[in-house]
Amino acid sequence: VSKFYLLLFIKMSQTLSAVEMKATIYYLIRRGWYGQVASLCQSQIGSNRTGIKGKGMLEPLLVFWRAFALSMMPANIEGNGGYSSSNNNSALQEARKILETSFQARRDMQFPVTLVLLHCYKRQQAGGVADYETIETLSNELNIAEDVTKEAGLILAARFHLFTGDLEEAQRLAQKVLSMNSAAGTSGVHSVYELEAVTVEQWCYALQYERSGSASRNQMNDLRKKVSSAEGVLRRCFSSGSGESNAMDIDALMMMAKAKQLLGMYGEVFNILNQVIAMHGGFFSALGDKAILLATAGEWDQALDTAQRLLDVEMDH
Repeated sequence: VSKFYLLLFIKMSQTLSAVEMKATIYYLIRRGWYGQVASLCQSQIGSNRTGIKGKGMLEPLLVFWRAFALSMMPANIEGNGGYSSSNNNSALQEARKILETSFQARRDMQFPVTLVLLHCYKRQQAGGVADYETIETLSNELNIAEDVTKEAGLILAARFHLFTGDLEEAQRLAQKVLSMNSAAGTSGVHSVYELEAVTVEQWCYALQYERSGSASRNQMNDLRKKVSSAEGVLRRCFSSGSGESNAMDIDALMMMAKAKQLLGMYGEVFNILNQVIAMHGGFFSALGDKAILLATAGEWDQALDTAQRLLDVEMDH
């Protein structure tokens, strides 16, 4: 499945908007398909994607998430983007090289870049290659870097913690962004950061609920209240923006679908997935998720029809 998705992503990547590209990267990371993330980002870095709104802002994110994906690669498994047990530090070394050479002049990226660098060195330490001095230096730099980092860098750092499973730290940073946004007002560009922060925070709530296993009625009611509150904030963010920058953000919608799925609200889950499919045809992962949910519900005919639509996309490209 992951190889099929990767081929389809790369085939369609020239037609994806910046919003669809970001959502695709987040989706692949959540699935743990790090080799596919690295390959997709590499295929787009430096490419001539003229006419794509947000392409200029997307380029450094492609570099960052490629480095992140390499840092997460299970390098002892054959077939992960060419990184195998015969050279089990190659992915980490490449990630370090990317981070150390690509963002030297980007003070706004220092905090998230330092987090991923530290992650690389700690993984190498766990693999028997220790550099204690560098680990200590990077650890000491984190607090200073966070203090001077603005909303965009904090959001990247929050997503790093979200994707590495440190949900408490992801929430803390998301709430810090919301506090900064509240102090600055919610008009204009600030609503974009508010949307991102609320999305990360709600992903954390949903994943914490999922981790709890057999959730109690109180936990379910708590998640339901948080989802309801988030919906109000997201509607305000969607309506206050213009263009693709924050209108109907895909990852926010996928987060709402996940939360409602956990609550057993399948009718609303399908409504959200249908909305994503209708508004963002390039984000065909929603088709795959819809097919899986339909199959899980025993709706085999609809599941097959949806899966065929996904295959038709591949045939057309």
